[in-house]
Amino acid sequence: MLFEQIARNRRHTVWLLIFMSVIVIGVGLVFDWAFGTDWMWIFWLVGFGYLIWFYWHSATFLMKINGGRQVDEKTAPHLYELVSELCLASGLPMPKIYILPIDCPNAFATGCNPEHASLAVTQGLLDLMNDEELRGVLGHELSHIKNYDIRVTTIAMSLLELVRYSGWGLLIAGIGLMSVKTRAGIIKLIFWLIGTSLAVVGGMIAIAGIPLAKVAFFAISREREYLADAGSVEMTRDPSGLISALEKLKSDERQMPVDDAATNAICFNARPGNWLMKLFDTHPPLEKRIERLKESAS
Repeated sequence: MLFEQIARNRRHTVWLLIFMSVIVIGVGLVFDWAFGTDWMWIFWLVGFGYLIWFYWHSATFLMKINGGRQVDEKTAPHLYELVSELCLASGLPMPKIYILPIDCPNAFATGCNPEHASLAVTQGLLDLMNDEELRGVLGHELSHIKNYDIRVTTIAMSLLELVRYSGWGLLIAGIGLMSVKTRAGIIKLIFWLIGTSLAVVGGMIAIAGIPLAKVAFFAISREREYLADAGSVEMTRDPSGLISALEKLKSDERQMPVDDAATNAICFNARPGNWLMKLFDTHPPLEKRIERLKESAS
């Protein structure tokens, strides 16, 4: 049951990434239709450069904005020992460990690959969880590292941001050009025509491309959470710790102080949306995660 769930989640993620890539290609074709082939290639080249930049700098950015403090065997011996035991059992290299001075119980992992990974836990999580529960949460985050989930999430996030910035950027630039005030009628007409074309293209991307990219991105994120839950069970050989940790989080309403989309996407416990926004949730509901874990244990 567990291995079938892992295989299914991986297949879903591949198809969702393909779908998201098709959206980006579609945005490039919109540039081709509106402005010509040269602008299509400029869009794709800039997008590729942005993807590379975001890929290499996202980990440092996330630790910085959340106030992470790196710890080691001397400064946090118990946490270091728990992480070390799980890494040894799963064949993973030891990640850098950070503690965030935040009372919200949470954790996340970052890094391009297992050799350059970082694992962060909040002080609230350390205070709330017992060893068995903490081991389950750490297993979840280490599974993200083992399965290269951070790489997948970072790529998906950069594709989403590329589509979002393209749509809103063109729309705002177009409206700005249409609003330019000048006495020269011909110049005003030129600005208005250019602005209109930019606004139309930006509006098309904003109306169609951004929502589709968001749905795909959040679906990818949800699949990776299920996969990491299953991976934690495989790593710890015991689903009860993770189930108990998730049960505790159901009644805890504290949230991360930094309302950052990138952090929220990779956190162990993300802010849930209302019933109308379920398609845009980065994480499955805690109830469904608990239900799947209980099914895998039976």
